[in-house]
Amino acid sequence: MITRHNRFLSVMTHQALLKGSVLVILLIGSLGITIVWPQHVPPQTNPIFPERTSRDEWQKPVEIIEALALKPGETVADIGSGAGYFTGWLSQAVSAKGKVYAVDINTQAIQLLKDKLPFYPIKNIEPVLCTESDLKLPPQSLDVAFLLNTFSVVSQKETMLQNVMTALKPHGRLTIIDWRENLDGPPGPPRAQRLSERAVLEMAKAAGFKLDRRSEMLPSQYFLEFSKNSNRPNLARKR
Repeated sequence: MITRHNRFLSVMTHQALLKGSVLVILLIGSLGITIVWPQHVPPQTNPIFPERTSRDEWQKPVEIIEALALKPGETVADIGSGAGYFTGWLSQAVSAKGKVYAVDINTQAIQLLKDKLPFYPIKNIEPVLCTESDLKLPPQSLDVAFLLNTFSVVSQKETMLQNVMTALKPHGRLTIIDWRENLDGPPGPPRAQRLSERAVLEMAKAAGFKLDRRSEMLPSQYFLEFSKNSNRPNLARKR
């Protein structure tokens, strides 16, 4: 017979396994980040899990969310979401009325995110397994495309930008946050593996985006926000 006590232990064991999996992913895939397990953390500090990671200290998720100024009901794509470090913050920001596509090429990361979804307080996240050439997002579905530490490691950058352009609504925004090229990690990769802000600006402009805002709010990363350039000719109509 399964008693209430046994069911409680089963749930707690499952949660512990998930947290252990998150720790492994972070240790292997996120440049030596470790997890801190405080006894009491205010709910507003992390909207999904009570634990905080050392990454929060330099990634500043609260400040990023405030800068994005997302509205309830908006649709966001967390492109390069991994196991969902930032996906939960976006989920809270757009509320249950909104939607978050968690997009990644890594099958294991997407599966880990799927395993965590039952514990998320808001059911507005849809994991999407993409390919290098196709984000697998509906056309004109996004208010915001969000790339955090992702664009510099994408192999087909021009194709990525074209995919984003197609997926954004007419007044949609593209936010790229990536590593400053004049610094060495940690946090972040060595200087030789970083993509310069100037290169990002040039590629985004060539893809039809215009820079609306840049911010110096992050100590290790540049913060660039783009919108569709309505003055750019529609190249798809040219013969």
